[in-house]
Amino acid sequence: MRLLETHKEPRVLSMLSRIAQRTTTPMFHWSIADGIVRNGMDLASYNTNELLDALKHVDKAPQAGLCVFCDAHPGLSNPVNVRLIREIALEHHEIGRTLVFVSPKLEGLPSEMLRLAAHFRPRLPPREDIRAIVDQEAQRYPSQSGRLDFGALHNTYHGETERSLRQAIAVAEDMAPCVLWMDEIEKGLASSGGGESDGGVGRRVLGSLLTWMSERTKPVFVVATANDISQLPPERVRTRPLSTVMAERIDALRDGASTRSVMADVPEPESSETPAQAAT
Repeated sequence: MRLLETHKEPRVLSMLSRIAQRTTTPMFHWSIADGIVRNGMDLASYNTNELLDALKHVDKAPQAGLCVFCDAHPGLSNPVNVRLIREIALEHHEIGRTLVFVSPKLEGLPSEMLRLAAHFRPRLPPREDIRAIVDQEAQRYPSQSGRLDFGALHNTYHGETERSLRQAIAVAEDMAPCVLWMDEIEKGLASSGGGESDGGVGRRVLGSLLTWMSERTKPVFVVATANDISQLPPERVRTRPLSTVMAERIDALRDGASTRSVMADVPEPESSETPAQAAT
């Protein structure tokens, strides 16, 4: 049994699907909205939307496979559900059914369940690997580079800040393929996290930037720096553009310079666990 604590559910499901294909293991995934669905199919098993019914269905099925439960954590406080989970897990060596629970938060689980499970969170690679990925990607765009200073974008006149951002993005796309360095990104986005103290400018700038990063088709490789990454709004970290962001904390210089964060829009790494480990 595996417990995966992550906000990146689609990425984890994709990873598990590839593992199932490599090991020729049938894969099923469950959510309270859809019930139990076999990977690659649309039709759900009848009357399996509730967690208890889904577990009973898995318990009675003689077929081996990988059973992924998404956001099942609210039902893990139910002793009946926990008992069924334990029974399925204890029969793994006989039938070969592996339960995987994927949720943003998996805390306060019963000890009897934890004893049968491997609990982990997908992690970023070490600093040296991040540097290598960024350097390798940046070398694809050796001829062009540009710097976007968020502090210089802001204008006191209504609509001018957003227009400046659109113009900067258009210039970067005209330069493509290129590297776009966004310097001190928190100056342009930190104010979008709360209220309308800036007249909503921060929110509009954030929305425009996230939309462009999600939908852009031109080869613009984005690297951003921030003096304080904690000032960035949550949506800047959790939505698709930043679900593929690696953040590296650089040690402060000896002269007391403030610590900076470097972010690059490069593919997020997969779990280091091997297919054989994840399928058992």
